[in-house]
Amino acid sequence: MNSKYNLIELTVSDFEVYMKEVVIAHQKLKAKNALTEKPVYVGKNNHTYNIEHRLLFIENINFNLKKPELTFNHLKRLWHALVKNAVSEIETNAFLTWLIKSKETSSRQKTYCIGDTLLKQVFSNILCNPQMMDNFTNINIEIFKCFEKFFEIINEKEEYLDISKNNSYRVHKFDHLIGVEIIWQMLLVCTDEKVSVVMFSQ
Repeated sequence: MNSKYNLIELTVSDFEVYMKEVVIAHQKLKAKNALTEKPVYVGKNNHTYNIEHRLLFIENINFNLKKPELTFNHLKRLWHALVKNAVSEIETNAFLTWLIKSKETSSRQKTYCIGDTLLKQVFSNILCNPQMMDNFTNINIEIFKCFEKFFEIINEKEEYLDISKNNSYRVHKFDHLIGVEIIWQMLLVCTDEKVSVVMFSQ
């Protein structure tokens, strides 16, 4: 497969259009007090199906291209559509889970679906970026868990820490840990009680 049809760009653009339609449909259903656990905003399929299948399509197309075409700009646009401008936890949680989705190779090594380069870019330029994260004041528990997972992945890849089977850390180079200063910022300013409880319990 080649880039002849620019399928990644087309799918991300379709995602943005879909979410704009979702925002309008969500407002109408909310006004009628007709929201359900599995809302159908556009077309015949429910919202969860539409989100998950679009993400899976991007993943499969990108994997099968000779040269992967998913870029940081695509992920940034998806972050705006599915996290910053979300209407529910459905799209946000599906996207956060997808970002850290991994597969095991034949040699039992983990490979992440968005690739190592994009993992680092998302961590540095989104999850550690006060502008993208609303100065860390309004992050919820799912976004914090995503940050925490990225923190582990990035620092383990750099060999700054190891993660044991019971999910405890063994830090090798504390002064080199990437993103540790962001954790302190979150501790100081985050207003979500669930996040605070999790952070103080670790």
